[in-house]
Order: sequence, then structure tokens, then C-alpha cells
Amino acid sequence: MSVLDVLLIGLAALVTAYLLLMLIITALPLVRHAPSRIGESVTAPFSETFRHMDRERRFEQLDAEVRRALGQADSWGSQERAEIVEAALAAQQITALNRILRKTVGQCLNTHWAVASGLAATDMGEAARHPWSNGLRQRVIDVSELLSQRLEAYPLILDAPELIRLQLGIRWIGPTCATCPYWTTSVADAPRICPTAKAIGHGGSTQRPNVADAEVVNDCEGDLV
Repeated sequence: MSVLDVLLIGLAALVTAYLLLMLIITALPLVRHAPSRIGESVTAPFSETFRHMDRERRFEQLDAEVRRALGQADSWGSQERAEIVEAALAAQQITALNRILRKTVGQCLNTHWAVASGLAATDMGEAARHPWSNGLRQRVIDVSELLSQRLEAYPLILDAPELIRLQLGIRWIGPTCATCPYWTTSVADAPRICPTAKAIGHGGSTQRPNVADAEVVNDCEGDLV
């Protein structure tokens, strides 16, 4: 083999290596994105099917609403009467729970201060840790959560803006009471009206114990006056 043959073979090997390197560089982005593209190609038909089913479900609900409004879905009106009765019962439960909540908040507030006075405490945490205070605080949290659930399930809530405001406002009662300021303050520095009691109107002239309503305030994210 001559020197020329060796040079030609070396040149051919060099060109082949260069072409192979360029091929690898070109194919690398395709290989890197291949799994995601494969995943998209696999899930795309299912996603489109789910979107179509959800769209059909929404249209069916609208169609059923129109048919009920025209009396076509229930010519005897039994379903409409049942829905009215259900909504009326739910409204009574909401009203009762709202009254219980307001009464319990007042009891909780007054009990904290009565216990602090009875113990001649200087640390408000002593009153907050008392079993009566603990029990009432937990009752406030439980009642507010139950009322929130009833409001969320109320079938006519979108027709009652005051109930929407109430449902959004009382969501903050649980976290607010769980971090009650009386746990960590002295009797001298403790607020006379706690944030939850202030939100529902205790200590003010705007209290309306039989009305379900809510306004946003800075202290506790919900004014339930």
C-alpha cells in the first residue's frame, strides 16, 4: 500500500467521522424531545375525548334547564316542587346554623374574659387553655365549617349574593380561631373583642343576629355582620 493510499483512507475516515458527528448533532434535539412527543401523541386522543364529554355534559345541563323552564321535562311539576322543598329546608338549616354560630362566638368571647377574671390571671393564655374556653373555641370552628358546607351545597346560592359573601367570609373563622390571639397575649394587651367576634358584629351597633350576611374586613378576611 502506497503512501497515497494511506492518505486517501485517512481522508475518507476523517470525512466519515465528520458526517457521523453532524448527524448525531442534528438528531440530538429530536431524540431529547421524543419522549414528550410520544406522550403527547398517546394522551392527545384521550384529552380530546374528555374535553368533548365535558362539553356535552354542560350542554345537557343547559338543555335540561331549558326543558324544566318550559315544563317539558316534568309536566306535573313534581321535580320543581321537590327542588323548592329541598331549597327551603336547606335555607332553614343555614339560618339555624348562622344563629348558633353567632351565639357560640359570643359565649366563647365572654367565657374567655370571665375565666381570666375568675382566675385573676395576668396571662390571657391561662383563660384560653381552660377547658370551657377550649370547648367553645372548637365548637365555633365546627359550626363555622358545617355552615360553610351547607352554604356551598345550597342550590340557590348563586341567586343570593349575601350568602356568597357569608360562605367566603366564614372560611376564615377556623384558621382565625385556631390561632386565637388570647393564646399569646397578656390580659392587659389582649383585644377586648377577638377578631372572630368583631367580624360578626360583637361590640358594635351593627349586629344583626338573624341575618346571614358578610363583608370583607382587614382583620380576619370576613365581616359576618
